[in-house]
Amino acid sequence: MSDRSSLSSSSSVEEETHSFENAPPIQLEADTTTDQQRRRGSLLRRLSTGLSIPSSLDSDQTRTYRVRRQPTNYSFAGISTGVEAEGEAGLHDYYFGTDAIQKSVTRKTTSDAEKLEEFPQKFEGQYASDPGADNTELSSQLPATPIARRRSTVVQKIQSISQRFGFWDKEFHNDRVKMIMAFLSNYIYLVIGFILPLCIYWGSYYERASRYKDLKFLVVLAEEEVAGIPPIISGVVEYFFTNVTAIQALGDFRVMNFTQITTLSQSHNLTIQEEVYRQIHHQKYWTAFYVKENATFNYYSALKSANTTFNPSVSLMQAIYETGSNFNAVNNYIVSIVNNIIQGYLTYLPKTALLGDLLQALDEDEIASVASTAPNLLTSLVTFEIIDLIPVTNQIFTGILSIALIYIVLFTFFQYLFSVSIHTYIATKISGGGYIAFRMLVSQISYLFLALAFVVLNTAFQISPSKTFGKSGFLVIWAWIYLLMSSLGSFIEALGLIMVIYKPQLIGFVLLFVAVINVAPVVSPIVLCPPFYRYGYAMPVHAAYDLMHVAYFNSWKGRVGLDIGIMIAWMIISNIALPFVMRWMGEKIAKRKEEAAAAAAAAAATEDTAEDLTKIETNTETSVRSTTERVETNSKLDNDSVLASYNPDNRE
Repeated sequence: MSDRSSLSSSSSVEEETHSFENAPPIQLEADTTTDQQRRRGSLLRRLSTGLSIPSSLDSDQTRTYRVRRQPTNYSFAGISTGVEAEGEAGLHDYYFGTDAIQKSVTRKTTSDAEKLEEFPQKFEGQYASDPGADNTELSSQLPATPIARRRSTVVQKIQSISQRFGFWDKEFHNDRVKMIMAFLSNYIYLVIGFILPLCIYWGSYYERASRYKDLKFLVVLAEEEVAGIPPIISGVVEYFFTNVTAIQALGDFRVMNFTQITTLSQSHNLTIQEEVYRQIHHQKYWTAFYVKENATFNYYSALKSANTTFNPSVSLMQAIYETGSNFNAVNNYIVSIVNNIIQGYLTYLPKTALLGDLLQALDEDEIASVASTAPNLLTSLVTFEIIDLIPVTNQIFTGILSIALIYIVLFTFFQYLFSVSIHTYIATKISGGGYIAFRMLVSQISYLFLALAFVVLNTAFQISPSKTFGKSGFLVIWAWIYLLMSSLGSFIEALGLIMVIYKPQLIGFVLLFVAVINVAPVVSPIVLCPPFYRYGYAMPVHAAYDLMHVAYFNSWKGRVGLDIGIMIAWMIISNIALPFVMRWMGEKIAKRKEEAAAAAAAAAATEDTAEDLTKIETNTETSVRSTTERVETNSKLDNDSVLASYNPDNRE
């Protein structure tokens, strides 16, 4: 009887093993490693295996299988996603969740799937409800208890995620709290990422009107007394700029008299007018209000001779600036401030005795002659003629010197995104310094092509690059734009790698932040911004902004060397720092992989221990049941033999 039970048990094991080997594997791969290469099981596993599994299952002809884990592992427990992406599809899944979207929108729930999603119910049959009933017949009809085997992790995963909970169910409480905390964390990052760049950009406009007084203007009074005629016009202009309160709030006005401007012009071997123009071209002042030499005497002479061709509105004074020296600042601020000053002067002039003092120097016949012959000399106001030394009429420069600068910042990182697959492949072929050098070289070549595209695009819109440097202008602008991209590209890439380690979602904020801190001091003159924005003088975009004025408008070249030096310094420092950032990133990732592997090993050990204990309990239970059955069977046989040998007729 014992042999028959053992044979039945062995047959059952072989049938189950046969069915397991013939079952179609789902996401399984053959394990062709030798016994020596396999990880040795724990002591409990080996003991339980030796007790319950025949040695025939361990033969070389028997092939075991292991689950191949998916490359993407979504874990909500830590509110993070661990990804080991492979190829372009892996990147798409990592950045945009394409795999989860595809599964969600294409999954169809069938009736069988709905049954699998239900929780297993406790058995409550007729035999279970009657604890005192004799279940011997039922036990003989039920199949033998199967040998416990390790369940596929794929099946466990499917069953674990197939159990549906309502959002407000008690069992979902912990996950619900984690989700809420994750959303709150996301909102904090989003709000900070939204506010910080706007604060920097809007902060450059904070109380701007109160800083108009920091704009430097030059007032040149280049006349002196001639033939007994005092410089009346210079006196009126000087009083206007030094004593009218409303005008004082619009700028810082430095007044130069005839002696001062003459000395300065002679030091440069220039005329007074040329010296005034030089001061503006060299960007010493935003605007010069220039009273020409002998202005009062020339006006007196025109009145005395009743000169009909003389126009006091354009012949005596000038307001001089250069749009090409700072396109954004002059168009947005200087022009309007100058117009306000001139308008204020025209309002102030009728209240003065300028014309009356000049008429006192004429006799009645001369006054009558002027009134009848040249009345415009009496009706026209003595005001400033506006002179733009470098006018810019093509409004395309509005985009080139503002939006294009932002695009240049962004595309320095976009070139890296387009090269990720190449870098990933090369990383498998080259290691160490060779890979870093290759990656940096690819970036520099990309910057050359992008800079070339920028210059070609401008030329296509009929913006000549040859105004300052002739035929070489194209190459000069190309080189300067390349320096700008190279100075920013490696810096942004280094910041991006750091963000990948700590929080990849912040890469977009890094791009926006770098763009804003570079552009904020460019769209507005730094002198009108709070003191914090003085950093703009050392930023690559501000340097390139100045160089574009030199190349396209032939503005002052005095800062060309400084601007190029700023961009080269950024390029050298960022490119030197990039390899160290790459090395630091590699060490961080390697450390994280080691920690993940250690955690996985610990989890596997815990799972193996639990399985070993389960197997021991199952084997013990089976052995106890088998022993009990044998004892009961033997006891019944003994009773039958006793009853069979008992004969009431043979009593003594």
